Amino acid sequence: DAGGNAFGTTAALMAAVRARGNDPAAFHGGLGYDPLAALAADGVLRFGLEPSLALLPDVVNWCDRTSPRTRALSVNSLPYAMSGASAVQELGYLLATAVEYLRAATDAGVSIDLACRHLRFVTTSGRDLLLEIAKLRALRRMWARIVGACDGAAGSRAPWVHAVTSPRTLTVRDPWVNLVRTTVEALGAVVGGADTITVLPFDDAIGHPNSLSRRVAALSHALLREESHLHRVVDPAAGSYAIERLTADLAEHAWALFQEIEAEGGMAERLTGGTVRGELAETLDARRRAVAEGIDPITGVTSHPDPAERPLDRPPVDVTSLWGALQQLLVNRKPPRTELDRLRACASAATGDGAVMGAAIDACTAGATLWELAAAIAGDDPSTTIEPLPSERDAESFERQAAPGVSA
Repeated sequence: DAGGNAFGTTAALMAAVRARGNDPAAFHGGLGYDPLAALAADGVLRFGLEPSLALLPDVVNWCDRTSPRTRALSVNSLPYAMSGASAVQELGYLLATAVEYLRAATDAGVSIDLACRHLRFVTTSGRDLLLEIAKLRALRRMWARIVGACDGAAGSRAPWVHAVTSPRTLTVRDPWVNLVRTTVEALGAVVGGADTITVLPFDDAIGHPNSLSRRVAALSHALLREESHLHRVVDPAAGSYAIERLTADLAEHAWALFQEIEAEGGMAERLTGGTVRGELAETLDARRRAVAEGIDPITGVTSHPDPAERPLDRPPVDVTSLWGALQQLLVNRKPPRTELDRLRACASAATGDGAVMGAAIDACTAGATLWELAAAIAGDDPSTTIEPLPSERDAESFERQAAPGVSA
């Protein structure tokens, strides 16, 4: 998850793979190339939005030839969820972003089935169990409809979904309750049909997780899979009136939002024009009011708090030595001018055949930095900047008023 540096980080990773003599075809995962989510979260795209979308087919074709088990593209709703998005908004933004990427890929000659095969949806799973189950089921239903309308093959109509237990629901106060929250959220992701799941450590909102919290998060997977056998039933919620009704309602409202976004020019236009920020400001304000008025209680924070709680301490990671080594490396090296010139030429005449990624890997192998890669690829195109979306946990406003020594 490299955000706006996904292209350069991929090139650096594959340069390291080459240096170690490993085979990129053995890799299995996702590169996380998602310029719209990076722009929403960071407020800036060094390459610029149009060049970033133009590079999308290049990443897909390079990945398909060199590392076919790796999904090149992500459609990530976490920046919107952390800014207060409702389930309907998450789904609408996911669909609109995915269609934006499909359009960029197919306009450059990538087949609809190849583009779908390299697409991965990343979404949150929150603490409202029934809603989260219905949200993932609705996503699958609507994606099948979109791919079917594009004449995609039957195998392309099932999206690959990566669910992350919601960082918005984590608390700093009484963080042990987060163990219950993440377990329920992982359950919702499994029952909703997620293909892969990230269970966040219970102390993730406090600082860098320690070995205990990381181990507990990993064991949550094993318990749900090996002891509860949740992965053995396909769509276990099917037939439940409550979930089927909720799935249909979410799909109806999210589809209407998706159509509205498309009618107004697509997700890129809506994001850069500030409409998304305005919509999320309203839902974030509503969430704050629900928590403040006790409509949405948070155990350990707004409900049953412990006045004598001793806060957990998670010191930040010490990167001083790494920073010193980096400075020494930069002083003692020579920028790879030849490779960077070739990368610049490939980027200016990009045809979507994977040549730009190949040139970027060669430049990284010769010692180019991520900043040099970005400068070479961007050329004369200016960065795209917007006001980044706010990122706020549900309990954050209360934890700012917490007892001394408790960090929010």
